[in-house]
Amino acid sequence: MDTAPYLSRIADRQPGANPLMDFLQIEPVKMGPQEVQFCLRSSGDLAQGAGLVGGGILATLADEAMAHLCLFHLGDGKATVTVELTMRYLKPAMPGDTLIGRAFPVKMGRTIMHVEAEVLRERDNECLARSQAVFMAVGK
Repeated sequence: MDTAPYLSRIADRQPGANPLMDFLQIEPVKMGPQEVQFCLRSSGDLAQGAGLVGGGILATLADEAMAHLCLFHLGDGKATVTVELTMRYLKPAMPGDTLIGRAFPVKMGRTIMHVEAEVLRERDNECLARSQAVFMAVGK
């Protein structure tokens, strides 16, 4: 992966750069080596049977923010894979909520990276979930 051009395409919101982000309509808010923020405007299409936004959607938002943060710490030719991810759900997200996934570095090695994230409801900055993850660099 050519990391810098890829991150530029994400920052510029170019369709096709990340099909998963396109599908969920996740948009960048802030991108850098110390913090990544992605936004997801939830809809009824993301609700589970009880009418709440599915927990996997929040986990995906956190995972994408953390993975992209890791890319700022890698050289070209490398990508990341999630080795382990934990989520703590604190409050429910409702369809119609705008969600912000914020990722921060904890310990960034050359191969293994420890990252944390939180998922916030934009309108009141309420923390809905927290995540910790370990990523591994793969590639050349």
